[in-house]
Amino acid sequence: MLNMTFKMFCLFSIFIFSLSFAAAGETIGTLTAPLNNGSWKELSRWKEIEIDSKKLVQLTAGTSYANIPIKALPEGENLVLEVNCYITNGGYSIGLGGWGAFTIPSPIRKTGWYVDRFVFSMDVAKKVWVNEQMPLIFQKNGDVAFFSVSLQKTNTAEVLELYRNFVATSTKTSFETLKSGEIKEEITEDLGDYQVSEKDTTNGYIPIIRTYLKFVYPKTHPQTSEVTLNGSMFVSKGEYEPFQIGIKALKNLEEVSAEISAEISGLPNDISGQILWAEMAPKRIGGSRSKKARVQPNRLWPQEIFPNCRIEKDTCNVWWLLIKTTKDTKPGDYNCNIQIKVGKEKLANFVIAIKVLPILLPEKNQQALFLCDSSMVDEEKTLMALAEHGQNSMATFSDFRPFKDGNLDFTYWDSAFAKLKKHQIFNSFFWYLGNPTSGNSVLASVGKEKFIEMLKGIEARVKDGRYPAFFALTIDEAVNSAKALQEFKELGVMIREHAPALKIQGTSLDRYNLTVKYEGMIDILACNGSFEQNRQWCLEKNVFLSTYSFVASGVDANHTRMNYGFLPYKLGCVAINGWAMRWNNGNPFDDLDAGITDWNIFLPNWLGQPISTPSWEGYREGADDLKYLAVLEDLVAKGKAKGDILKEIKEKGVGKTEVLGEKVVGDSVFGVSAKNATSLEQARMKIIEEILAAIN
Repeated sequence: MLNMTFKMFCLFSIFIFSLSFAAAGETIGTLTAPLNNGSWKELSRWKEIEIDSKKLVQLTAGTSYANIPIKALPEGENLVLEVNCYITNGGYSIGLGGWGAFTIPSPIRKTGWYVDRFVFSMDVAKKVWVNEQMPLIFQKNGDVAFFSVSLQKTNTAEVLELYRNFVATSTKTSFETLKSGEIKEEITEDLGDYQVSEKDTTNGYIPIIRTYLKFVYPKTHPQTSEVTLNGSMFVSKGEYEPFQIGIKALKNLEEVSAEISAEISGLPNDISGQILWAEMAPKRIGGSRSKKARVQPNRLWPQEIFPNCRIEKDTCNVWWLLIKTTKDTKPGDYNCNIQIKVGKEKLANFVIAIKVLPILLPEKNQQALFLCDSSMVDEEKTLMALAEHGQNSMATFSDFRPFKDGNLDFTYWDSAFAKLKKHQIFNSFFWYLGNPTSGNSVLASVGKEKFIEMLKGIEARVKDGRYPAFFALTIDEAVNSAKALQEFKELGVMIREHAPALKIQGTSLDRYNLTVKYEGMIDILACNGSFEQNRQWCLEKNVFLSTYSFVASGVDANHTRMNYGFLPYKLGCVAINGWAMRWNNGNPFDDLDAGITDWNIFLPNWLGQPISTPSWEGYREGADDLKYLAVLEDLVAKGKAKGDILKEIKEKGVGKTEVLGEKVVGDSVFGVSAKNATSLEQARMKIIEEILAAIN
């Protein structure tokens, strides 16, 4: 909670980069011609060719597979996949695993020889390596032929350098696309009333403190109320709270860094602080396939990856401070000092007053909070990050299915759900069996008999506690297709007859006229608009209500916080979904490369721990708003508080809201934002005031 003085990132860990960045490591397995050596699959999709007296294997169909023989996986956290290929005006994508595996695209190139190096986390490698074979999936974009594909050992230092270069190269390419005019740059007018002083000019910068709910853009000029080195924030016991500081450079500044000054800050051991650099990058705005983009804060980098940055004259840079307390942190007043340095020289010192409140937030929410992903998340560090940000449920699409070689096999599913339970991401589970085009793709691939056997197996695991008690199946947006809607009805009949403990979810987008098509068929409705009509319909039909919104990394914390907190509370939702978790449509660090935006709320990291974004932190703050509301509701139930703010939020919501400006995915608006971002802070403050009045 901000109160300024003076009114103030699947293949989750996969990266691609040029061979020139690092020397190759020890090779542990190689794939080469000839085509009949037993390693290439679906031979009709490949052909042998010769270029420059070298024998290559050319991919002639869109997608195919191969295996690299490997006797044993080495020790370590990562592997390097080195690809030596010949491209004819195009590129390719590659992934570890078979059907459903995440793939990473190479750059689109002119005709010539190329060597690329991809880094995979060992967690992913261990999951797909079987029978001394490492399966690969290939996809072509243009003509591509492979001379060799090899797996190599690597080490942490090498991968870190490769990763830094990959991010820098990808970001540079994105800015070059913007500069070319292929994508039109939109400049957000963010010009405040502050008059630059002689002291500012001498210092070479203007300090900025602004609520993290509002972006600071490269060309932002602050309001007078935002120009200060002193700020304050509130945090409860067991909470995790963000704060944003920044500077506007009045001259070029090199090697600029921010760090918490341990000598000055009076923080006890049970209050931790982390500084994250908010890197500016181009992001599409106005729709998934928009030809417009804006440069804005996007990646929140830990210091161990990018310890410093460059700030050009008359542009801004910001950092986020994350303060974490424990349930045992003593309430009281503390200070956190943040030093901004240029090289080794001190430039500025921000002092943030931290008030720890005598409020203990619940460890988890009653509502199901989750994000859509194409497959199951089972990497430990990602699961830890999800739990830390308030995610207590999971949703996957049909790539995640309990079949192996055409036969029902729950081995991997049981392991995956055991991990979810371990990390308390076990409130609910939502399984998308297909979309309006595919219909029930799982049923189509395995047949009715095996599908019903699968339903019975899932229900048995729900009943014995191995799977979440609220387990819902759906065909995404089935009401948009007569074929999909008919298959949705058939799904409901099968569930009612063979697995009645399971639930059925209907998705209606933002139109009420789609909602009514689900009458008599569903247990829970997911919608992203027509909220009041859908809420009333759910009450009348005894159906649970869920919202879902567009929460990709390009939106601000205001949007995700509203859609994961006060909005669903007002509507009485039992679940809150977001689009999407790790859904990269191209290079995850170049939003302009694929003709469509990336839908990921966080970014891939070489260690597997997601790289955060303002949107991802807003998600967690929405989860915390629900926790504050739950604390006050409990006090009202015990007769210790009136709960006036609860009634106000349920009746009126929090401030005035607006949609994202243009429809972002298909023809759907996907959620709302607060017109005045500070209304979210004001609402939480009112909740806190009522709680403190009750407990004191």
